[in-house]
Amino acid sequence: MGLLYTAQCPCGLEQPDLMEGCGFSGLDISYEIQTCSHCQIIYSKQYGADKKLYGKETCKKCYREVTRFVKVDGEEKYVCPRCGGQSLQFFQCGVWD
Repeated sequence: MGLLYTAQCPCGLEQPDLMEGCGFSGLDISYEIQTCSHCQIIYSKQYGADKKLYGKETCKKCYREVTRFVKVDGEEKYVCPRCGGQSLQFFQCGVWD
């Protein structure tokens, strides 16, 4: 079962419905959360079962290099792509299949 997250930062950045992991429908597709500091966005990127990326390892908007959020939980803070502060948090808000 995959998990849904919302990313929030005190600067006002909020991105709901970020998908991570794979659903019960098959292990051939999974999602990882990524960020682009140039576009200041956070989004989910689709991968195959072998962790091979569907598409390029670049931002879907500007095609520059992206950063993966490898470990996500509500306890840790990450660097916000908007303000640059280490205040971005992820909160689990649901599951997906």
